[in-house]
Amino acid sequence: MHDDLSSELDYNSESERKRKRRLESFQKETAPPVPKATKEFFYEECAKENTKRQNVLHLDVYSRHKRLINQYFLTNPGSSTILQRDTSRDKTDIDLIRSNSKFLWRDDDEADTWEKKLAKRYYEKLYKEYCIGDLSHFKENKIGLRWRIEQEVIDGKGQFICGEKHCNSKEDLASWECKFNYVEDGEKKSALVKLRKFVVTGRITQPSVLTLFRIVSGMFKEA
Repeated sequence: MHDDLSSELDYNSESERKRKRRLESFQKETAPPVPKATKEFFYEECAKENTKRQNVLHLDVYSRHKRLINQYFLTNPGSSTILQRDTSRDKTDIDLIRSNSKFLWRDDDEADTWEKKLAKRYYEKLYKEYCIGDLSHFKENKIGLRWRIEQEVIDGKGQFICGEKHCNSKEDLASWECKFNYVEDGEKKSALVKLRKFVVTGRITQPSVLTLFRIVSGMFKEA
């Protein structure tokens, strides 16, 4: 009597077979559930972490720092470039001495910074009997003078060897005195200095050397 309402599912149809295949493939791809960790596993991991912590804590500060940095390098490829320090503005001791140096330190000159104290300590180690001269700008009527360092005193440079920076003459030397005028920190200053310099003889005929001698002789007078 209800034959017109009844229906039959065709389980062997093509669409049903595709549905079953999709369900089976999904079940295969789904990973099995991870079992919960046991108490023994938890205690074992805690013991490992505690051992690592104790191994780090017993080190001194520097050793601990090295160990952590090494571990960071090993676990983070390319991390060395991140930790590189900007060295573009670094200054060496000689840079600080040059920027804070004075030709003559007076008693009232205060060394109120670490850089000035460093420059003054360097100045106190210089030998101030004779000067070393740089005459490379003699055509502009300019010369540069500085005091001698210990190695130059040992070698005789500036006393038994010509005091000009680029001259190594040991003969025909004479002591010359000069009132050296210079500008330092925006202030004009002067100092009386001595320089051992070669004396031009008849055998030296190069025009450049003779011109240099005339200019420098006008600046200096023989002591």
